[in-house]
Amino acid sequence: MSRFRWVITSLASSKGTPKTETVRAVLSHFSIQRNFPQKWPRDKIWPLVEKMKLPSDPISAVAALTNKFEASTGQRNVSAASKLLWMKLRHPIVIYDRRAADALSCTRNVAYEEFHDVWLTHFEMSRTDIDKAAKGLKTIPRSYTAAHALDDATLDALVEEKWFKARIFDIWLWETGRQAKNM
Repeated sequence: MSRFRWVITSLASSKGTPKTETVRAVLSHFSIQRNFPQKWPRDKIWPLVEKMKLPSDPISAVAALTNKFEASTGQRNVSAASKLLWMKLRHPIVIYDRRAADALSCTRNVAYEEFHDVWLTHFEMSRTDIDKAAKGLKTIPRSYTAAHALDDATLDALVEEKWFKARIFDIWLWETGRQAKNM
């Protein structure tokens, strides 16, 4: 099972607070562990996330968790807040990442609300290509992908999920931002 699938499965199957190893895997998967003070206990992170309810306004949810992180650690951590909320809720949370912001030509200290709006605009503009990429995943031999354990019906449903298509876009932004940074 891929690490990402293991993390999602572990979070989905945990009742209450997930195990510390699951939280660490989430932090590692999204490369956000470094965003917290080294001596700050990692087992305090998920309880802050868990208290968050399904937001009617995802921007406010990310801001609220960012504020909780700041109160607990002294650091504003928008990237970690958006990524951890995404792990809990998936859609409608938009993941903030410096590389994605670079790919979208956002300024260095862009506010999450502005990033969110730019992300949504570009996501909608790219919708046809994203849909094509999602459907194209069904044509790749599964043994080369994380989908190797999925049956046809599950894969067909997965590639139609909005959160999955958003994740395809996130990965494209992350790679594009990395390439832009290296030029």
